[in-house]
Amino acid sequence: MDANSSSSNFHFLIDDKFSSEFIAEASQISDNNIFICTSPEPHRFLTNNEVATVHFDTSELDLLCRSIKEKDKVFVHFYVPRIHQVLNKIHDETRVYCFFWGSEFLESPCYSKKNNPLDSYNLEPMTYRLYKKLSSEQLRKSIKSDIKKSIKFKSAKVTVGQLLHSSKRLNTKKTYDELIKLRQIFLKRIDGLFHWNKFDILRINETYQVNVKQLYFSYAIGSEEIMPIPPPCHNDKTIIWLGNSATATNNHIDILHHLKSMDISNIEIICPLNYGDKDYALHVVKEGSKLFGKNFKPILDFMPREKYYALMDQVDIAIMGHNRGQAGGNILAFLKKGKKVYLKSKSTIFQFYSSKNLKIFSVESLWETPLPQLKKPLSSEYQDQNFRLIQEVIENDNKRLEALNNILLA
Repeated sequence: MDANSSSSNFHFLIDDKFSSEFIAEASQISDNNIFICTSPEPHRFLTNNEVATVHFDTSELDLLCRSIKEKDKVFVHFYVPRIHQVLNKIHDETRVYCFFWGSEFLESPCYSKKNNPLDSYNLEPMTYRLYKKLSSEQLRKSIKSDIKKSIKFKSAKVTVGQLLHSSKRLNTKKTYDELIKLRQIFLKRIDGLFHWNKFDILRINETYQVNVKQLYFSYAIGSEEIMPIPPPCHNDKTIIWLGNSATATNNHIDILHHLKSMDISNIEIICPLNYGDKDYALHVVKEGSKLFGKNFKPILDFMPREKYYALMDQVDIAIMGHNRGQAGGNILAFLKKGKKVYLKSKSTIFQFYSSKNLKIFSVESLWETPLPQLKKPLSSEYQDQNFRLIQEVIENDNKRLEALNNILLA
């Protein structure tokens, strides 16, 4: 046992590949960790021997919270509003930390018919219209399903309660304000936010009018073995990688129409859509196929990491249309492979990499770039520079594991 064996680290995790890898690393450093998964079962990545599954709104969660002492530490891996069920039951002096992933504070907390600052910032006009349409449809389906389930209880009290809950969800402005307030309360409660990009923390503090402390940490993304590769040889074809997931913050629709307006001949677009919103993915496939026919190549099924990284080798340029920090692992892999990467200039990842002198390009400059220059690979000097800076500043595994050691044992 560690010297700090009298206290425990309670980790509230979601079912994700990063969670499983974190458990393995944390367990090598300390045996005082208690891993709890709150995601619905069955789990896709986590196994029962890795975590204890405890759901919200249960007596099991109440019992767990009573076991958390003042001297323990609580680590929230990906914030969800229901985590307040834990915070409201533990000691005020118990230290609470959060690992920031990207969407949980910088995307809208709910569907809202009226424009809100987060949606307006993240979404470009054409993607915004699709997002509004899909969100409205999904909300109606969800409410209809919830009401049907409540009727099966044959209890007037349950049905009326569900109707009241649904009416609150439809009152989206009120719901939005309440959820934003919850986020603010959470950010004021925690002792620090673990993340690698200071520009994300600055944006969170500005958005919520808080003063959260950044604590360095980066999840392992499996890119340690990636090396620069020779440029692909596929004659005059230009292969473009677009986005990282089936989420509206990729702004797929707007990017696709911009690419179409460039009238690039012999183009192929690889578009990962195997993670996120399935309804959104289908609309992107429809639009991409309409604009580019068989040259639009969506990825719709889960792909092992090794195969996914190998597919990147074929690419000439990668385009990430996010206005917030997103696709960090994808961007890192492309840069290590020596690829040209285009990011939105207001993306916090663009700001971070620019501050570290990496050679990256803005999406806004892409539309004015002549095709011969677009297809031209990065110079060997820039490839070496990017690779060296990533290893020294961003992907320093010793720094990352030292940070994890401090997190668990401090």
